[in-house]
Amino acid sequence: MPELRTIERARRDKRAGKAPTTQAGEFVFPSGQSLKGRLWDVLTVLRFSARANRGSDRVYFAVDVDTNGDGKHNTVKLWSLIGPGDDGEPVLTVMCEGED
Repeated sequence: MPELRTIERARRDKRAGKAPTTQAGEFVFPSGQSLKGRLWDVLTVLRFSARANRGSDRVYFAVDVDTNGDGKHNTVKLWSLIGPGDDGEPVLTVMCEGED
């Protein structure tokens, strides 16, 4: 069950006319965290992992994430595949471990 202050922040976002994704984001990210910050973390770790695995179209890596806002981190295992898109353009896909 979400904390009362999380529900209040989502209601405040709704009253302010913010997008539903912003309202839902209150339930996804603990206070002080953002989608941009998490994306930055994932792409930065991916960048260094890709450099270490040159010559492969697959890169396996892990990112530590504070999922509850309590300072304790869980390791999320990810992998990426670099390959051609529908028109031959390069496409980077990032997935959770076990997804294909």
